[in-house]
This record gives sequence, C-alpha cells and structure tokens, in this order.
Amino acid sequence: MDPLVEKPERIAFIAYNIGIYESIQKFASLILSGKRNNNIDTNKIAQLLSGNDFTNY
Repeated sequence: MDPLVEKPERIAFIAYNIGIYESIQKFASLILSGKRNNNIDTNKIAQLLSGNDFTNY
C-alpha cells in the first residue's frame, strides 16, 4: 500500500479507525486506573480522553 497512490477516502477511513482504537484504549485505561466510575459526568470523560489529566478529580 503506497500512501502516495491511495485514495484520500481510504486514508481518512484508516485514520478514523486508528482514532477510535486510541479512544477505546484511553477509556479502558481510565476505567482500570480508577479515574472512571459511575459518578463521573460525560464532560469529565471527554476531558480525560482528550489527554488532560485531572489528578485532583
């Protein structure tokens, strides 16, 4: 697969899937590290997944 010859749609699809995989990995690590529980709101989850580490949460 030569990236210079590939269709932009295929490259975008692959990049999207890599992003989804990385988000799932981050979410799993949040659960395993104890930063994610039933009391956390969706905005806080988004902040944690974006890479902002809130150690006081």
